[in-house]
Amino acid sequence: MKYNNKKMAMLLLAVTLPFFICFKAFSQSESQPQNSSRSLDTLKPEIVDLSTELRLLEEKLLYPDVEQISIYLSFNTREQFVIDDLKIKLDGQVISSGKYESRQINALTKGGIQRVFLGNISPGDHTLVAFFTGVDGYNKPYKRAASLDFNKGSTAKAIELKVSYSTRSLQPIFEVVER
Repeated sequence: MKYNNKKMAMLLLAVTLPFFICFKAFSQSESQPQNSSRSLDTLKPEIVDLSTELRLLEEKLLYPDVEQISIYLSFNTREQFVIDDLKIKLDGQVISSGKYESRQINALTKGGIQRVFLGNISPGDHTLVAFFTGVDGYNKPYKRAASLDFNKGSTAKAIELKVSYSTRSLQPIFEVVER
């Protein structure tokens, strides 16, 4: 089932509006300020949980498993490659492109994994190409590309863009791996 942005907004409004109306009525009905602040403190965790559930519901509605693809970036380079820019093409069309800030680079080099794309594609055969731009351990510009031909079945697809370092060749290695 496909949802457009208007339908999604209406669905989220229909789900959240009654909650906020009840919340406002409850907070106005409390006559003592101390009781209402205690009540609000007890409701905060419930609001956070509800917000999380709504975000997950929205993600499931926008990206059903039949069409979902997630692309992640991971690093294990011992600072021998510092990424500056990443561009991803799927079937010849750019689906993600961006520059990296120092805080993002620090998180990646400390073992972080970043989701760089979440979207929908039709089942079937596809080609993904990732273009990495940055500097190597000697502070020289470095550009490489890695690609993967894959088949999108009826379940969600996860792909990892893996950047590692070869102690043999003393070069960064760029791989695209299906998960």
